Amino acid sequence: YSLDSLFLKSLWDRADADHSGTLNSKEIIGLVASINVNLPNEQVKSLFKKYDVDQSGTLDFTEFIEFMTFLRKRPELEAIWTSVAGDIPLGAPNTPLTVDSEFFPARDTVISLAKFT
Repeated sequence: YSLDSLFLKSLWDRADADHSGTLNSKEIIGLVASINVNLPNEQVKSLFKKYDVDQSGTLDFTEFIEFMTFLRKRPELEAIWTSVAGDIPLGAPNTPLTVDSEFFPARDTVISLAKFT
């Protein structure tokens, strides 16, 4: 499984509050808010209806993936999503990120903590 699919599955599991195996509009509204996507509830409901292809009143996992794919296309979220899913530092495209090694050491750096007695 890719990191992307695992992330989507974790969002799905967290949102499926009633463990029904589908997401209703209330669960989707809660999920959208929990991932800091600032959309009015009416707009989320409209998107929900658009991606509820079978008009069941719920999103199955396939419909959910399509819904999330649309949300990820929003320019203001694309950099965040790429960072989370791909472990890439945030920043404008093609802009080098300067990291202060005192506060953010390299991944292979061993950090020793003082022993408290």
